[in-house]
Formats: sequence, C-alpha cells, structure tokens
Amino acid sequence: MKYNWIFRIGFVAATLFLVCCSAMRITKEDPRGNGIIFPRGIMVNVGQVGWMVGHSDGDEGGPWRAGIRRNFEVRDYEPIVEIGQEMGVRFMTLFILGEFDRLNILGEYPWSNPAGEDWDNSHIVGRNQLEIMDYAKNNTAHMEFGITGVLHEHWENGVRNRAEWYDVENQRPRDEKIIRKNVELIKRLMAQYGITQENGHSFPESFIAYGFYYNPGAEYSLGRVLSDNGIKYANTRFVETMHGLDHPGFLSGDFDNGVLLLDRYNHGNDWFEYAKTPQYAPEDIRSVIVESHWANWLAYDDHLQPELNERWIDYLRSIQAYHDTYLAKNTEQVYSQWLYKRHATVSEDSPGRVSIDNRSMPDDAYRYNLLGNMVLAVQLGEGEHVSRAVINGNPVASYYEAEGYGYIYLPPLERENYVLEYETGPEQMERFVNNTGTYNIYGVSDNGNTFEIEMKMYGRQTVEVHSPSPRRVTSDNDNLRIISYSFDTTNSVTHLEIEAHDIQGETGTVVLHF
Repeated sequence: MKYNWIFRIGFVAATLFLVCCSAMRITKEDPRGNGIIFPRGIMVNVGQVGWMVGHSDGDEGGPWRAGIRRNFEVRDYEPIVEIGQEMGVRFMTLFILGEFDRLNILGEYPWSNPAGEDWDNSHIVGRNQLEIMDYAKNNTAHMEFGITGVLHEHWENGVRNRAEWYDVENQRPRDEKIIRKNVELIKRLMAQYGITQENGHSFPESFIAYGFYYNPGAEYSLGRVLSDNGIKYANTRFVETMHGLDHPGFLSGDFDNGVLLLDRYNHGNDWFEYAKTPQYAPEDIRSVIVESHWANWLAYDDHLQPELNERWIDYLRSIQAYHDTYLAKNTEQVYSQWLYKRHATVSEDSPGRVSIDNRSMPDDAYRYNLLGNMVLAVQLGEGEHVSRAVINGNPVASYYEAEGYGYIYLPPLERENYVLEYETGPEQMERFVNNTGTYNIYGVSDNGNTFEIEMKMYGRQTVEVHSPSPRRVTSDNDNLRIISYSFDTTNSVTHLEIEAHDIQGETGTVVLHF
C-alpha cells in the first residue's frame, strides 16, 4: 500500500510536470494572448562603410578596412538602400571618412593616419568619391549618414595604437584636444562634399566606436564632446573594449553627458565575412543593436546579390514576426524604445484599456531631446485591424501593420501616467497616418476641417494618410517641402510626397486642409 501511494504521488507529480511544460511551451509561443504587446525595438547597424580601398592593412600597421580585396564604388551601397526600401527601415549606417579626403588635410592631423604629415590620398581622388557621396546624400530615407571616424585607429609617429576615440590598449582616454580635433577633421571632410551647417545640414546624430571614454557628469568624456557637436546616439562593445574603465552593465546602456550609449553584440557575422547575416534567431538576440559590417551586406558577385538581399529581408522579417521584438524604423526609434522598456511600465488593466506609467523616465531623456515614439503592438487575426486607438482621449501618432501585428505609435511621452484605449475589428480607423516609411510621426490633431501631422522626415518619402480628399496641403518648414499630393478615391487615402533638405532630417508640421 505504501508503495502504491508513492506510485500515485509520483504519477500525479509527473503529470503536473508535463502539463506545466506544455503550458510553458504555449506561453513561449504566444505569451501575451490577445492583449497589448510592449516589444523590444531591434535595429541592425552597418559599421564602417566609407572605405574607398577594400583590403586590410592591419598586418602592416595600417587600418583594417573592410577586409575585401577590391576597391569600392556606388553599387556597394545599393543593397543597404534596397533592403531598407523593402522593409521600411532607415539603417544606422556609420561612415569612415578618411579616404574621402580630396585635399590631403589628414596630414594636418598626423595622428589620424599611418603616414602622418606625409599623408597623400591623390591615388584615390576621383569621380568615384563624388558619386558615392551624392548617392549617400540622396538616399538618407533608408541609409543614415552616421559616423565611425576618420581611419578608425590612432597613430603616434606612424605606429598604430587602438583605437581612434579611446586608447583601448592601455585602457585610458585620449587627450581631449585630440578628440576635439578629430571632430573638427570630420567636419572638414564633410565640407568637401557640401555637408555643412551653412548648407542646411546638421552634424550626424549617430556614432559607433571601438572603445568609449564613458564618464557621466565629468567635464570631459567622449559623450560630452560628441554631444557638443550634435551626436545623440552611440554604441560600442562594452566588455571587449572598456574592461579597464567604468561602463554601463553588459548588454545595457546609460547617458554620458548628452549621449545615450548602448552596448552592442555580434551575433555570428564577423566584420570581414562576405554575405553573412546574423546567426541568432530573434528570440536569442542579446542587444537591441545587432552588429553588422559592410562585407556582410555584399555578395561575392553581382549575380548573387539579389539572393543575399532576400536572405537579409527574411532575417529582418523574422524579427518583425517574433512576438517580443519589432524592427525599429530608424535610430531614434530604437533608442527611444530602449528607454521606455527600461523606465516605463505598461499593463492592460482590462481588454482594450492599457495603463502606461512613464514617471520614472530620467531627466536626461528630455534635457537632450532623446525621446521619441513609444511603440506598442496587437496581434491581429485575418481581416482584423486596430479600429480605434486613443491615448488620454487623443489620437495616437500613427499606425502600421506588418507580419500579422498592428503597431501603435504613441507620441513622445512626458513624465506622466497615460491610458491607451484601443479596439480591434474589421474596419480601419477613419483618419490616421499609415506609418509605412522611415519618418517619425510625433503627433496628429484632427480638427475637422484640418488634419495636422507633426513629423520628422528623412530624405524623400511618400506619407500615406487615411483621410478625405484635401483641398490643399501646407508645411510650416520651408525645408520640409510638399513635392506633390494625390488622393486615392477607392481607398480614401491621401499620398503626400515630402522631402527633407537636411540629411539628418527635418522637423515640422504638415497640414491637410479639407
């Protein structure tokens, strides 16, 4: 009898274990049921584009470059743009600018290159540089013009010392004067191609480096120098490059005197590997910035490039399709979502009623204008849409559907409590911006006779607005131009062709008048 009871207890325990395991599998596959989702934003950055020469001189004490045994041209940038267009993403693309030097000014900054004052770039100077830079300036809707540096390293009397922005080998900061001179040099290189404040272009907002002098609150840190010049978002590998210096936690991030610095992680695609997508499934992605390098986006030959593009698109779609992640449309958005995920709480009190507590958001997020949209999602059935969505009684900023989910873009949130109310059904909302592009919609105001859209546009894109046919469309910013607009009577959709002058984007209010 004793052993019979032991058997029964064991049988019940085993059954409960199997039921729990089954429940855990169900939870893993669909952890949210039909409620609101607060997903992690994910962005793939493209590091160290901009080399004119491909092969590495690392073994000779020169720059490592891209590890490709040929020179680069315009077509090597096209996959980034083409994949961005397909996915509605503006990739964080980080440029090396030293080999764009047409005036040999690197010789005035001898630590910036292996030849020092004898720097001579004349063998590279040509039309190819101009064509590449024109392509970059004309495709900022899908390829951000961010910064890695001049030649990625630092040289003393021709001897290389890693790395350009931080002495990784000795785990100590570079002299502040050198760092500020590096920024000056980058501005002068950009000016050779008309990218200046005088011409209406801002300094880049995004930055990556190998090593980072992180020292929040201090008079000097790399973040302070970068912020002084307009950089807002940065990332590096914390453990690999900053092991002798204080830094935020592994796979985490924090503010450094105006710059939001995040850790990044390599997911199995090394910097020199041709045609290599990240090897981690979406559920295993460790950092919100997924590292990639230029070689990863390039096929061995042109006839192989379309297949590689499709592999990248499939990988990015898998991120969008996974329940806990979504593909951020641009750098501001992925950094904003990281801040919200860290400092805000989201809970669905009852079906369709969501409480958002953003009262713990740090001051620096507002002081340095680092906070954009919060993105929430709802799983949709076939033929289903989000038919109503308001936050504190006001319209949400925009809406978008992809991979079976409806994505609700909220306006930038103040340090307050909010209530989001939403409904799903067969009908779409009556008036809203369908956020198919890479721009940011910060808010809309429906006044009956007008529909106002506060936005930041990158490059030239079409904005899709579900609305009546407008009599006219206006912008309050001359550099945020309405190129044209048309109305689709079948679907009651207005298509606005809008162009931003500044390669870092233009902000303004566009008004549809009915």
